[in-house]
Amino acid sequence: MSDTIEIKLSGGKIPPEKFIAAIENFLAVVQGVGRNIGGSQDPIQWTVEADHGSAIIRARALNRPQEAAESTDAIRRGFHSLRTGTSVVPRGFTVAEVRATQDLADLIDADFPISVKNGDAPEELSRDIVKTVDAMLRKDKYEDFGSIEGVLCSMARGSRFECEIRDQQSGKTVHCYFKEDDVARQAWAAFLKDRIVAHGLVRYAKEGFPTSIVADSIRFFPEESELPTVEDIQNIFQSYQ
Repeated sequence: MSDTIEIKLSGGKIPPEKFIAAIENFLAVVQGVGRNIGGSQDPIQWTVEADHGSAIIRARALNRPQEAAESTDAIRRGFHSLRTGTSVVPRGFTVAEVRATQDLADLIDADFPISVKNGDAPEELSRDIVKTVDAMLRKDKYEDFGSIEGVLCSMARGSRFECEIRDQQSGKTVHCYFKEDDVARQAWAAFLKDRIVAHGLVRYAKEGFPTSIVADSIRFFPEESELPTVEDIQNIFQSYQ
């Protein structure tokens, strides 16, 4: 991962108002996602660089390189998921960053393509993002069967068992409820594990991120020490030869 991210504005003649709007929206996403991931107590400080003779503007972190790298990766992944039609607010984004991405994509036309890069292959933006965000933000709350993957961060027993899961995709806390005692026992068994997945009826906010799940099963991923080694896999493979 890289602690820099750049936007490339192509086209023979770029209208000044489009150039300014593109940079403003790009930096709004960079600063917003950086704040959402790195926190506001010790914010990531960004500096802006421009390549001489080109329309490439680069945001480079001056501090907190790990959080900055996570932020630039989240931005690239977020742009990709919005371009490909996600119904969930990307990790590190809020509605503010989603709207700024929509405004950025709304500037794109045949004479003004836009791409973003953070050390990997460029992510080409498209006007499909505009439609994705429109659909996402028009939604009322809705439910669908699905799964939540993340960290089980609390357990409680009141009138019924419930827990909270830190969703890996959105970074938000999802309330988890159980109808069956067996599922509660699965949750207790998974409580100290690094990563779990809960399956069941998921409720989503209108912005697209999950808010709660009525789980019908909870499973945990094995610890790294429990995974087979390369030698184990080779021995298994050889036993079938």
